[in-house]
Amino acid sequence: ITIPFKSEVMHFLDRFDAISEKIGAVNTVVNEKGRLMGFNTDSNAAISVLEKRLRLHNKKIALIGAGGAGRAIAFAAIEKGASVLIIDKDGEKASALAKDCSGTVVKMDELQKISIDILITATPIGMHPNVNEMPVSKNVLKKDVVVFDIIYNPLETKLLKEAKKMGCKTVPGYEMFALQAAKQFELWTGTRVPVEFVKELTLTELKKGIK
Repeated sequence: ITIPFKSEVMHFLDRFDAISEKIGAVNTVVNEKGRLMGFNTDSNAAISVLEKRLRLHNKKIALIGAGGAGRAIAFAAIEKGASVLIIDKDGEKASALAKDCSGTVVKMDELQKISIDILITATPIGMHPNVNEMPVSKNVLKKDVVVFDIIYNPLETKLLKEAKKMGCKTVPGYEMFALQAAKQFELWTGTRVPVEFVKELTLTELKKGIK
């Protein structure tokens, strides 16, 4: 299940796992003997790729996007001890997420004045075919900030390219995509697959198909 249906799909399911119910978003549906069970594999995948780079405890994260993926990331990051600033063009959606996960709503024009450790974008801005778009201005991209864009088409978004130029550490979206897919495969088949194998396979296949 992908954007923009990760929350809406829950109305059609019979049960959810604890994480999905807490987050309010599902990205995986498993048919268990005729009953539809919802899971969220985005949450752990996003945090895993970030924690390969740095420990999240006491880090300040700016999260752009309060949809299904944004919700998954916000809850998981706060559980790891991070503080999360939430930015979304839909103020009501941002406020709802902040209330649910104990985050803080900030406006986009305030972001460049705030010192952050990590910038995460969980929106389709910059996705193919709109590859020249960015969800934030260059002024937000300060040296040594970790910038994570969950988009995987293109493999390197304009945001990540500009972040590299500014001296930021970058995290490509395909890594999260691969990790959450590995967990989905396990949920559907009961078989675990090596994560590094899934990452290599994901990257190979995306390179073939990406415009």
